[in-house]
Amino acid sequence: MTLKVAPAEGPLQDRQVEIGVRSRIHAQVLSGLEEGERIVSGMASADKGGNASAPRRTPRI
Repeated sequence: MTLKVAPAEGPLQDRQVEIGVRSRIHAQVLSGLEEGERIVSGMASADKGGNASAPRRTPRI
């Protein structure tokens, strides 16, 4: 799956990430992320009628 990744330094990147076992809360990352990188979730889109907001960053892996 392709995710938005926030590297330790630099701009957001689209990255192919391989996910293993997952639940509603947790997901096992098999490949595609390095230690210290974060994925970005919950980005609001102004074109969907919502208010654009800053992305929420998940805790470091």
